[in-house]
Amino acid sequence: MVLAATPLNAALAQLRGIQEIIVLVMVALIGASMLAALLIAWELARPLEQLRDCALNTDTLPSRCPIPQNFSIREFKQLAIALNGMVERLRDWGDEIVTAWQEAQNANQVKNQFLATTSHELRTPLNGIIGCLRILREGYCDSREEEGEFLQQADDAAIHLLGIINDILDISRIEAGKLSVSLERVNVCKILKEVIDLQAIPIRKKGLALIVNDCDREIWVTADPAKLKQVLLNVFSNAAKFTESGSIRVSWQIESTAIIPEDGNGNGNGKALGGHLAASQEEWESLSACHHDCLALRVRDTGIGIEPRHQAKLFRPFVMVDGSTTRQFGGTGLGLAISKNLMELMGGSIALFSAGMGQGTTVEIRLPLLSGGHSLPRNSEAIAPLLNN
Repeated sequence: MVLAATPLNAALAQLRGIQEIIVLVMVALIGASMLAALLIAWELARPLEQLRDCALNTDTLPSRCPIPQNFSIREFKQLAIALNGMVERLRDWGDEIVTAWQEAQNANQVKNQFLATTSHELRTPLNGIIGCLRILREGYCDSREEEGEFLQQADDAAIHLLGIINDILDISRIEAGKLSVSLERVNVCKILKEVIDLQAIPIRKKGLALIVNDCDREIWVTADPAKLKQVLLNVFSNAAKFTESGSIRVSWQIESTAIIPEDGNGNGNGKALGGHLAASQEEWESLSACHHDCLALRVRDTGIGIEPRHQAKLFRPFVMVDGSTTRQFGGTGLGLAISKNLMELMGGSIALFSAGMGQGTTVEIRLPLLSGGHSLPRNSEAIAPLLNN
């Protein structure tokens, strides 16, 4: 056996080189790890910073600036898509809130205007009634005839006041969904005659000419007679109120809408024909068309007219073209809104047309006819003066 003794330092001398290599490798790995961490952190932080900048840039959100989505990392792309959808929904909700706020502001303004107007309209007949009664109570009248005149003025003011209150009650029932109609077979000409008799005096006082078709015929529709009369009274009252000179013309027409059925091979075009007698009677019969007749009643005046931009809103409750208390014409702005709801409940419609200020107004009322419920030619053009002053 041979034993060799070597000093420790000499024995470990060759391991020092390996130790240095290991240290260098460790330092390199640590440096590479830190560099990789920095690169990964920057790569992760950059899309987050872009999303942050887009969220903080409030000036671009209203202009529909899209959130960037071209990220190489799938999770960030999914996050960007989700955030973009959320922002779009927030924008839509924000738009709805702004619109609702503006509508609430407009409704509040209309409500305040309506309250001011209605209080003025209520005070006017009340003051008239109080004034007439005080004159009678104090004995300022010189004769029975004069007393009768003041009593008549008080009665007229009371009737006007009752009409305003009834309008307010009707619109409240309409908004609550509690207004109903009782439909029955009604002769439109009979209702029209009654309305003309009621409106004859105010029309005569203004010197207006009332021109109407021959109303001795019978035209039968399904409607509520009291509600139809209320609608016609409102239309005639407006025509007389807003017409200072000229005439009020009433005309009607039977209009048809026909659908040509398809044949057995499906070759029919299902074409709808409508309007003022679109085809002759023979053509209608030869086409085997299904008729849906309706009565179009038109009341046209030569009054002040209405600007086209104001016409649609007149059928909304509490809305008037001029809602100030100093306006020339009175009213609460409920008549047309009530008439529209009543006509819809009766299966009809009401519309208003005017070419502009000073060019008169035409109100058209449509009601479905009963089958064979008229003796009027389809295209009646005969106009006869009913009332002239």
